[in-house]
Amino acid sequence: MNIVETIKKNIADKSMRFHTITETNMLTEAITCFENKMYYASATILACLYEKVFTTRLIRETSFPSSFTPSKSNIQDQLDYILDRTVVVTDGTDPSKKRGWSFKVITQALENEGVLTSKQRETYNGYYDSYRVPILHGLDNRLFCEVFSRDPHIFEADTESSEIHRFLTVKLFELINDLYVSKLINKEK
Repeated sequence: MNIVETIKKNIADKSMRFHTITETNMLTEAITCFENKMYYASATILACLYEKVFTTRLIRETSFPSSFTPSKSNIQDQLDYILDRTVVVTDGTDPSKKRGWSFKVITQALENEGVLTSKQRETYNGYYDSYRVPILHGLDNRLFCEVFSRDPHIFEADTESSEIHRFLTVKLFELINDLYVSKLINKEK
């Protein structure tokens, strides 16, 4: 079974659960795009999802004060804490700038919380730099180098762009699946 079929099975039997509906929808849309050979769209969605799952995990990990115990009686407080934390992490604290935390600040905070080890943080930051940044910024030459381990000849990054994005989509599916298997992005059952 290939990685896409594995993920589809895990979504269907509800064994793969994310913290947000958006994350599940993004993964489902990435699968649909991939199956329809829309590799640019699929890679772009997965690159966004890769970053989003770390952001969501940090928000969920750090929303509540240390003395707070979530219960059925304080659901509104829980929601307020999560919303407040979401605003800080995604928009920052300066309302005039709307600049949230960078991926590397988020992974450092996750390490500080004991969710990630230093080695995991470095690995995930490396994937971010290698895949997410060049995919979302259209840096085809850099992507070519990642896939083929060499510099492209003139126009080669352009002529191989679809294959590059197909390859990277599969790699990102594998990364998302590994994050799930490692329980980094799982929603507790």
